[in-house]
Amino acid sequence: MATSSPLPPIRQKEIEAFLQANPLVRQWLTKWKPITRKLYAIDIIRFQQLSNTQIEQLLVRLENNQIKPREIRSLIETSLADLTNSVQARMDSAVRGFFKHHHGKLPDTTIKYLKIRDYRAYHKDELQALIGFLDKPPRRTIRDYRYRAD
Repeated sequence: MATSSPLPPIRQKEIEAFLQANPLVRQWLTKWKPITRKLYAIDIIRFQQLSNTQIEQLLVRLENNQIKPREIRSLIETSLADLTNSVQARMDSAVRGFFKHHHGKLPDTTIKYLKIRDYRAYHKDELQALIGFLDKPPRRTIRDYRYRAD
């Protein structure tokens, strides 16, 4: 299994500067919830760092037939090869989503999320025991309602 190299964290100011400099990315991200916008922006910035390419320049090259979709797929896969599977899957989704939004579908990827651990579901009596540990009545009522098995 690949491990990710420690990269410096990306701060909010860097994200804002990136989005100001990349209007196509900013426009694409408007359809997502705020947390997804932030994660996808970070993923695109990381992809650019790892691949040493600008994503909007790749899009222009793709639209001008200077690069083929399979070459972009290959660039994504090679750039993300040293990251963990879960990070690869999320970054692949972000980058491919950007290209799908602006150009159309890229060829299928070989990056698939591998579920490492499977968690069993709680039984009704286990949920009721957990609810019993909640100390505030409003939270308890909400939890009772949300997990009630009818």
